[in-house]
Parts: sequence; structure tokens; C-alpha cells
Amino acid sequence: MGLLAIVVLVAVLVKTYAFQPASFDIEAKADPTAPQEARQSSTEAEKPAAAENRDITIQVSGCVEKPGVYTLSEGSRVNDAVMLAGGLTSDAADSGLGLARVLVDGEEVRIPSKDDAAHIAPTADNPAPSAGSPAGSQGKLVNVNTATAEELQSLDGIGPSLAKKIISYRTERGRFASVDELTKVPGIGQKTLAKFKDKITV
Repeated sequence: MGLLAIVVLVAVLVKTYAFQPASFDIEAKADPTAPQEARQSSTEAEKPAAAENRDITIQVSGCVEKPGVYTLSEGSRVNDAVMLAGGLTSDAADSGLGLARVLVDGEEVRIPSKDDAAHIAPTADNPAPSAGSPAGSQGKLVNVNTATAEELQSLDGIGPSLAKKIISYRTERGRFASVDELTKVPGIGQKTLAKFKDKITV
């Protein structure tokens, strides 16, 4: 019996050690992937989040339910501002509002009433104004010290970018003393100024 017990014990030990190398081999093959996966997870975690859209601040006035100053995401349109202001009132003009136009930081969107729109008879040379229609579009000189971004954009050669620069310049340095001072605004030279010089005032 003693000899049989020894034989059985030896057989068990042999089987145990015979299977261990395979197990260790599997673990050895699996382990190298763990650090790589950990590094990948760490890299993904360190990736910066997508840059958020910048905000713009505009004023909504006229025939809207809640006139006021609102903040929207850059790239928003007039319709977004109108909806944020509670929507149009019942007496708001129902056409020529330019609802699809992209907004510019610092501008005022004025929604005209039906009566206001009726007073301006549209023609081929003088179309009906859109929401917040610039004074310059009606033949009136644009005051560069008080004009909104949209009013500035009514001038030939002035787009959203230059309009924003003009507003930033006068906000930081004060009123323009003369129309020629506009050439100090980055992006406006004598040639650009000549395109609209006779349509502006200070």
C-alpha cells in the first residue's frame, strides 16, 4: 500500500507540472498586450476635447416677443435670434426679414412692423429692407461711430470680418475723429475706404 500511494502521488505531481508550462506560456503571450492597451487607453484619455464654438452677443429689437441682448453660438442665423427672443409678434413684417442670414458679434437685429415695411415701397433700385436693415441701404449716410455690424456691412467692401474689426477698434480706442481714421483699422486701406467714403460720416 505504501508503494502504491507513492506511485499515485508521483503520477499526480507529473500531471500537474506537465500542464503548468502551457498555462505560463498563455499568460506570457497575453501579458505583453496589456501595457499596450493601457497605453492606448491613456492616449485616448489625453486627447483634447473638440474645440467649442465661440459665442457671439447680439441685440434683438422691434417686433419680437422678448426684445433684449442674447448670446448665441458663432454661425447662428437671424432666425435663431428671433426664436430666442420669443418669436415674431403678430404685427411683425412677414417678408424681407433675412432670417437665413448669419449673425455677426455685436450687431443689432431689428424686426420691422408691417407698417414700417409698408412705408418703404420696394423697387428694383430700392428693394425692401431686411431685418435690422442698415441705414446706408436707404441712401442715408452710415455713422461709423454708432453703426451696427449689419449697417457697416451695407457698405461696399465691408464684410462681417471688417465690420467686427471696426466695432472692436472704436470700442477700444473711442470714436473716430474723421472718416480717414478708418485706415487705421487692420484690413482697411485707402483703396477700400474709397469704395464707401462718400457713404459714411462720423
